Amino acid sequence: MNLSIQDEFHLFAKELQRYLSSHILQQLAQVTGFVKRKS
Repeated sequence: MNLSIQDEFHLFAKELQRYLSSHILQQLAQVTGFVKRKS
C-alpha cells in the first residue's frame, strides 16, 4: 500500500485525536506555533 504524505498526515492526525483530548491538542497547537489564537 502506497500512501501519499497527505494521507499519512491525515492518519497521524486521527491517531492524535483518538489519544489526546481536544484541550491538549489546542495547547500543543499553540505551543508549537501552529495556531496563534483561539477563536
